[in-house]
Amino acid sequence: MPVWVVRLYVSDMSQNNPDPLETLASLGTAPEPSQYDQELGREVGAAARRVADGDLTEEEFHELFADRLAAEFGDAYVPPEGKDDG
Repeated sequence: MPVWVVRLYVSDMSQNNPDPLETLASLGTAPEPSQYDQELGREVGAAARRVADGDLTEEEFHELFADRLAAEFGDAYVPPEGKDDG
């Protein structure tokens, strides 16, 4: 997942939007199959919410997911500026 996507998500979540995991659960249907790890996406989303709530720093967020995001997205994953993760 490109860093800008995570930043947009964190920015959006800081505006008191409902918990995306609750919203997803309320849909009652399984997501469509994807070439990407959907569990990783859910974990990233939950962690992004923690960043928006101030429970996790951006640096901690990237430390948690850098290796897995690099493995999932290969060269498409670009770590934040100043980081050499992945």
